[in-house]
Amino acid sequence: MIDDANEWIRLRRSDDDDDQQRAMTEAVPVAVWAQVYERAPDLRRFIAAHREVPSSILERLGDDTDAAVRLVIAQRNGAPENLLRFLADDVDERVRLAVATNQATRKDVLQYLSRVDPAEAVRLRASARLRALTHPSSHS
Repeated sequence: MIDDANEWIRLRRSDDDDDQQRAMTEAVPVAVWAQVYERAPDLRRFIAAHREVPSSILERLGDDTDAAVRLVIAQRNGAPENLLRFLADDVDERVRLAVATNQATRKDVLQYLSRVDPAEAVRLRASARLRALTHPSSHS
């Protein structure tokens, strides 16, 4: 377990692959995540990518000003439903496209994206996902 924010930051910024791997796989307490969030904005996309980051931290990251951070959340396997709903209205088309592609995105969100998204690529992807849900044997 990594129980110090400065240690996690050091490991993630290290040039050593083993250190970076450790930062991305070891457990980190919520309080430490909150400190890393505040101290290292440039590492927020890595926080979002950590498989065990708690939903309370993901929710903070879901409203980050950096679209790359929001994109990582939209691409997460098992992303929280409430965040996918929130990110379906993101200003960045790449984030909305990732929501439309994410296997965890619920049908009602896909319907919303397929009808009202301003980007044709997002509408098409959401429609294809809806067809795949309706007819699982077809390809999306």
